[in-house]
Amino acid sequence: MVPCNYYYYYYYYYYYIDYVIKVVESHGSDCYAHHACTNIILYADDILQLLSPSVVGLQQLLNVCEIAINSLGLNLNYRKSVCMRV
Repeated sequence: MVPCNYYYYYYYYYYYIDYVIKVVESHGSDCYAHHACTNIILYADDILQLLSPSVVGLQQLLNVCEIAINSLGLNLNYRKSVCMRV
């Protein structure tokens, strides 16, 4: 039995998620709270929220996020995704 080395899993996960965060933050949407970008909110291994002041901006953020994730060879799970307008 080969021992499982979780170091590589965490390294690649944080590399991938850091890349997605940087791409979304550099998109330039105007959603800030206390001078911090709040376009993307993460918890554990999930992207919980993409925030934008408009529906068009939200669609642009989703497109940017999808392109970034696909460029890493990953896919979004649309069955677990929901859009809410508040």
